[in-house]
Amino acid sequence: MTSLLRPRNIPKQTKPLSQQSWDRLRALDAQLHGSAGLDEKSLRAALDEIPRAERGVDWAERVVKIYCKHRKKAQRCMTLNNKIRALRMAEGKADGFTAYLDELTVLTAPYVLTMHGFSLPFRNRDTGEVASELGRVFALLQELGIESFINSGTLLGAVREGTFLGHDDDADLAVLIDAPTDEALVSGLFSLGDRLNQTGALQTPALFSKRSPVIKIEMMSGVVVDLFPMWIRDDRVFIWPHTYGELHRDDVFPLASQNLNGVGFPAPCDPGKMLALNYGPGWRSPDAHFQFPWAAARKKFATVISHYKRRNRWAGLRRKITGLGG
Repeated sequence: MTSLLRPRNIPKQTKPLSQQSWDRLRALDAQLHGSAGLDEKSLRAALDEIPRAERGVDWAERVVKIYCKHRKKAQRCMTLNNKIRALRMAEGKADGFTAYLDELTVLTAPYVLTMHGFSLPFRNRDTGEVASELGRVFALLQELGIESFINSGTLLGAVREGTFLGHDDDADLAVLIDAPTDEALVSGLFSLGDRLNQTGALQTPALFSKRSPVIKIEMMSGVVVDLFPMWIRDDRVFIWPHTYGELHRDDVFPLASQNLNGVGFPAPCDPGKMLALNYGPGWRSPDAHFQFPWAAARKKFATVISHYKRRNRWAGLRRKITGLGG
């Protein structure tokens, strides 16, 4: 089949959906949610019956539903969803987009579609177990002399709800790296990754993200912990990707404690300021439509990212030459 979206763009619809096409889309929805269901090939064939001139955002939503039903093409689904969201917001149909996301949740249950793939969210996990595992990661970092604290979504869940965010699927920590330059920062991050692996305490080797300056650690439960670099220059705080000198050292240190499932973890002494930078002034209220401004972040941190990608390419080449890792 060639009709599903390649590349990741929504077709430009030139004719409104006919009643017959609407009936076909609704029948497809019923098949997707039916107890028996249909295989992917049959579902795609049903979607092919919609005339090309009538294919637009409604048709694209069914493309994503078919992918999600079979847990395929997660990155493509995320790209399409961002474009579907923009179109629905422009049409003033925010509620319709929310209902569509709810349908995807049903189709992928107990997994959810995230930027990491189809993942098991915290609402479907034993969060007490995750908190215990996270405590062991903190202990390991402490043994290495690395100061760290809960960050981003993990910090948001702790401050706002006292537990991990139900829809989230990974844990976020900030790790303090003493680095006078961006190049030294990247070197320090790679050094930390090597030191973590040399401890022998990890079930699988710590890995480096392909695009962002982040170390990834997989815990026994399968939950991934992202280590985001933090550095301080002239008492100003920098944390990829949300804080670029807007905070003073005194906004973060001395570290305080925030509870996750009744377990206290290191956290900024004034977490609200950091969360406002990360999630906007409305961070106290859940927002299903929140999108982090990645393009702006990559522009601000461009030098760090450039050094990171160069170092990561070299590290990958070295692993390939020496046979160290994949």
